[in-house]
Amino acid sequence: MKNKNYKAFSLVEVLMATFVFSVIMVGVAGAFSSSVFSYKSGKNIQQNLEQAQFAMNLMTKTIRTSSIVRCYDGSGWTVPVGTCPAGIYDGIMVYDYSQAKCIQYLYNAQGKITVNYGEINDAANMAAGCKTWGTAQDMALNINELLLRVTQSAAAGAGTPATVGKVTISMEACSNAGCAGNANDRAILQTTVSLRDYSVSGL
Repeated sequence: MKNKNYKAFSLVEVLMATFVFSVIMVGVAGAFSSSVFSYKSGKNIQQNLEQAQFAMNLMTKTIRTSSIVRCYDGSGWTVPVGTCPAGIYDGIMVYDYSQAKCIQYLYNAQGKITVNYGEINDAANMAAGCKTWGTAQDMALNINELLLRVTQSAAAGAGTPATVGKVTISMEACSNAGCAGNANDRAILQTTVSLRDYSVSGL
């Protein structure tokens, strides 16, 4: 015999249940997508921050044992060779006494910090300039800016004491090329290094 007391879902109930389920799934998918994006962004900024730290440590170590030869102000290298007026630059050329080489650090238009090595005509004469440059190599990617605040070492003059030079290095690492995104996708690094070219300052 047929049971006439059974109950079934009406069309309205089925549609309502489907709607509620769809809303819940859209929310879950959005939360999952946001979580994946945050994880990927955090991983990228961590990797780029490690590259930036490596670049900064290498620059600091090199500049500490060097004399400043030239600075790059966005339009070209300062002249004459051997002078670099106090100011802020995005590239620097130094002579490293420990390696007996010229070394050039530069922030280029592609958002990369590059390094290049060369020779010098006469180590005793900084004005002779650097020569025989190799091929520039990338040190750090996805850098929003590289700022170098430079003060050169100088010997004592008439009424002026000897000056120990220093360079303040500041850079901003990003999670992606072009540094698109909000402030949470960026990290700023900064350090100051004193020059030990005592033969220049006379100290």
